[in-house]
Amino acid sequence: DVREPFVSRSGEVVLFLLAGAEVAGFDLPPTTESLFAFEPATGALELLSGDDGAPTQQTGFVSNYASSADGRWIAVETRRVEVLIGGVTDPNGATDVVLIDRSTGIRTLVSRSASDPRTAADRASILLGMSPDGSKVLLGSDARNLVSGFVNSNGIAQDVYVYDRVTGQIALVSGPSASEG
Repeated sequence: DVREPFVSRSGEVVLFLLAGAEVAGFDLPPTTESLFAFEPATGALELLSGDDGAPTQQTGFVSNYASSADGRWIAVETRRVEVLIGGVTDPNGATDVVLIDRSTGIRTLVSRSASDPRTAADRASILLGMSPDGSKVLLGSDARNLVSGFVNSNGIAQDVYVYDRVTGQIALVSGPSASEG
């Protein structure tokens, strides 16, 4: 079952979520969605939601993704961030946002604690979108630790944040003042 296909602006990369299917050469869970990148020119198929250090195996899942226009930068929403990025601590098991650089394979935790970039946010974060050049990731979260000095002024509603890939900073965009962490 293929869901949410995306073709890069140049047509060099096709991204898609695949659920409940067997794919030769990949060890996939039968009941979760997997994110793939396919390059038509070479026939290469890459499992983007694969476990850190095991690119053909997936034990976590991806529930949403966004891509830069060229398909290089991929942001994913996952409930198993510690599987996608080794050495990350996730104290609550809620959804988190991860940025993947397809050219280097580097994965960066976007929804992270302002005090420790290897610790996931203290509450759920969801992926809202990405800029066409992949430099900005928009996320929603009810976390209290994404930016230093955060004061919750909207009760139980989620706040909106933007992550800047170039600076590595997260800024609150839905609050009364912009904080960075």
